[in-house]
Amino acid sequence: MLCMMKDDTGVNSFVINSSPVRIATWLEEANRLIRYMPEDMQKAIAEAERTGNYDTPEAKAAYDEYYKRHVTGLYERDYPQYLIDEVEGTGECYMVMQGASEFVVTGKMRDWDVREGVKNIKVPCMALSGTDDEGTPLVIKEGVDLIPGCEWTLIAGAPHMSCVTHPDESMEAVENFISRFE
Repeated sequence: MLCMMKDDTGVNSFVINSSPVRIATWLEEANRLIRYMPEDMQKAIAEAERTGNYDTPEAKAAYDEYYKRHVTGLYERDYPQYLIDEVEGTGECYMVMQGASEFVVTGKMRDWDVREGVKNIKVPCMALSGTDDEGTPLVIKEGVDLIPGCEWTLIAGAPHMSCVTHPDESMEAVENFISRFE
């Protein structure tokens, strides 16, 4: 998620990697994306959200499909070790900040809204996201439109973790952007 700096001294530029400026928009879009999934998976996610039981085979399959489509670009069984390590290391923090689900925020991020703050960004900024990202173009555009002079690189076919599925395009975009301001 996008964090706001009180002092940008020494910061030449920065990249926002698929982050919302308002959690409500993020959730609206995440829930919209569910509607493109097969009906049985939509029902499995709805049931998991209703009961809090995310461990049924149906719920696991539905969430795995959502993550494949919009987050990692891979099914869990295909995760490389570095991604497994990253996911395992986020459990407690994710629960505190987000909560138990991608689709309902019960943690500290439930009221996240930095739309007013991003208007004060003074350094060059680039937003990076993918067309298949859970941070949909609508989510990212909301921030891009508020950040003065913000550039946006949208990677075709990339999910949220574009660096996993589109590493060359992601790194090239970041390197080209930051090299202009060193």
